[in-house]
Amino acid sequence: MNTRRKMLIALGAGAIATPLSAFAHQLAKVWRVGLMHIGLEHVPPSLEGLREGLKAIGYTEGGNIQLDFRNLANRDAALETAREFVRDRFDLVVAFERQSIHAAHAVITTIPVVMLHISNPDLEGLIKSLSHPGGNMTGFAGVGEVPAKELELFKELYPRLARPMVIFRPTALSPSPNARNRTPGRSLNKSSTGPARCRPISTFRSPVRGSSISV
Repeated sequence: MNTRRKMLIALGAGAIATPLSAFAHQLAKVWRVGLMHIGLEHVPPSLEGLREGLKAIGYTEGGNIQLDFRNLANRDAALETAREFVRDRFDLVVAFERQSIHAAHAVITTIPVVMLHISNPDLEGLIKSLSHPGGNMTGFAGVGEVPAKELELFKELYPRLARPMVIFRPTALSPSPNARNRTPGRSLNKSSTGPARCRPISTFRSPVRGSSISV
């Protein structure tokens, strides 16, 4: 398992473990966690890592935790599933992508909800701010202030860093005009930052330690 995957597993499991730890004194309790995702064509890749991360910090399926994963067709199904989680008094809900997160936000007010795979939850009205989300919603944002913080760290490690290249899919970003204030390049105190025009990625071969690989 590579270092990046280990870090993501630890962070993801930590986001879920934090609400659970608030009730850690109930050691004999079996925690019921509802997981929801819209998109029948696939299962979120982070699901398996989440299971591994929870196991690593002491939450084992069939033991002290029960995971109920629902792969759903559309938002209506997500809304109904969220209502079901509330009716059945689940301890925690994990929503894996934007539509299911919004469905959980619309229905669930008393159960902690962990958001995964969303770009700008504050700009979309899901939380008050990234530093102080408030309410019952918590989790991780895919972009926003996070790349800027990462870039600051790179700048500390490599002081001569001046022109980083960030590759992203523009359609994945929030349409809000406020999103431009989060351009990672601003961390380098540059006056001209912003997305550049990109060319399609082509396949080429590059020698690595006496061999060649396709990139």
